[in-house]
Amino acid sequence: MKKFLALIVLFNLSFGIVFALDIYHSEQFYTVKIENTCDISGAGCFNLLDRLVKDGVMAFCVKDVHNGVHRVQIMAGMYDTVTGAKDAATDISAAYGVKCVVGETYDLATTSYKNRFSVINTPGGIWLCENGKFSRIFDYGKGLGGITESADNPVDISPSGNEIVFYFKGEIYKINLETCRNTILVNSAINGAALARSSPKWSYDGKHIAFLDKPTCTSGTCLKVINSDGSDIKFIHDNRGKKETVLSFKWDPEKDVVYFVDLSGERRVPVGGKLLLAGLDGKEKTVIEAEKGSDVDRHFRIEDNKLIFSRNAYSQFDYGTYTSKEQTLVLSRL
Repeated sequence: MKKFLALIVLFNLSFGIVFALDIYHSEQFYTVKIENTCDISGAGCFNLLDRLVKDGVMAFCVKDVHNGVHRVQIMAGMYDTVTGAKDAATDISAAYGVKCVVGETYDLATTSYKNRFSVINTPGGIWLCENGKFSRIFDYGKGLGGITESADNPVDISPSGNEIVFYFKGEIYKINLETCRNTILVNSAINGAALARSSPKWSYDGKHIAFLDKPTCTSGTCLKVINSDGSDIKFIHDNRGKKETVLSFKWDPEKDVVYFVDLSGERRVPVGGKLLLAGLDGKEKTVIEAEKGSDVDRHFRIEDNKLIFSRNAYSQFDYGTYTSKEQTLVLSRL
């Protein structure tokens, strides 16, 4: 069992950060699938799941289809190689007397903090990996409703490393990692109708949290900010009543400024748009304008004092066909 846990630790500490809307591609993980005879309710799985969790094994349940039959299945661990997953499957099989197979999963997202610890969002809850030990810090319950949500909404860790923010089932939560106390910052029933891809992120000083919101069914996706204590929620880019969508955003690493890509119109392939920046007062500046047949890809990143993005050039016959060229801007000049 120690070998099994060590394999997960090594992978999670070296994997890095996976982002939500602004991921470059879906990450493939290998996991251990525990074969069982669970029915659709999953009742037969939960005793074993509870044992695994108590033993510090990062395990979760997912709904699976086998030979056309829907069932609930336990999965354990995440690995970047088949060999690592096979070794873990052998250890789990011996320790718990179950039959295991190796499979693939895209239902996980992991965030690392300065190589000190990792936080993993799984369909069953959020896990902390620190000093070789795993612990579940937020339980999604037995509803099995977080499969795609977990992959689309990785956890963001505060600059101090003592708090996290994340989305789950219509709400944005904050958890103190030292006390495990959780606080609901934003409730979609009050402050918005669609937070499913909110992708909340901390500001450089940990005082603010920005996130995406679709306030009404007819509204475009807006960019909002809230104080880290849950007060003073406000728009910094308001797309209510507009056919516009904020596709992705990132904080400036040294200032209370957010960079974001905004898509105008009803393009069927929402790859990019124009690049803007906005302060907490909502004052905006267009950094790069979208042009006919060309825009800024929604996947951009900030490294040190540089904003690195790709400029898309679309085929005049098919907007689903395009080429991209990477470019760099110096933040201090914007």
